[in-house]
Amino acid sequence: MITNIGNCSMKVMLLLTLSLLSGCAEHVAERSGSDVDLFPITYTLNLNLKINPLHMSSADEELNQFIKQYWALVTTQPMSMTWRSDLGESLVKETILDLRRKGVDTNQIHLSVEPIEMDQRFDFQFTITEYRALVDRCQYTKIGHYSRTDEGCFSNGARWQSMVNPERALKPFVGER
Repeated sequence: MITNIGNCSMKVMLLLTLSLLSGCAEHVAERSGSDVDLFPITYTLNLNLKINPLHMSSADEELNQFIKQYWALVTTQPMSMTWRSDLGESLVKETILDLRRKGVDTNQIHLSVEPIEMDQRFDFQFTITEYRALVDRCQYTKIGHYSRTDEGCFSNGARWQSMVNPERALKPFVGER
């Protein structure tokens, strides 16, 4: 009988130990990434070179002033140059040489030619497109609220807003939806 009581108390001790080890676990919610919206901001300069081809120097000055004003974007963001005439093409070639001399990566420049149309006012166009990230507004952390899904919101939002080219981070995910 003593062995039977000892065996029973061992079972109770084992059962009690297992129940204490399992304990109560809080439900941890699954984390999801931030919602990020990218907005393109486009800066464009259009020049009409057909009116007076002798005033190419003023067109050069206006283009150089535009490049100087947006220099931070010219060095980091994609650009496009479009021409519709021979004068526009020569201005594109000069601009590319000038930008290359100043150290700009010419792989970021997209070139295109368009046919001349009667109602077309401009025969040269220089466009810079910058993408800005808009992230969710973060809520302040509350003491005693554990396993919140928006932990790290401030650092993740700051990471997206500090990116120079946020559109490149999304290229692997484009087309998944």
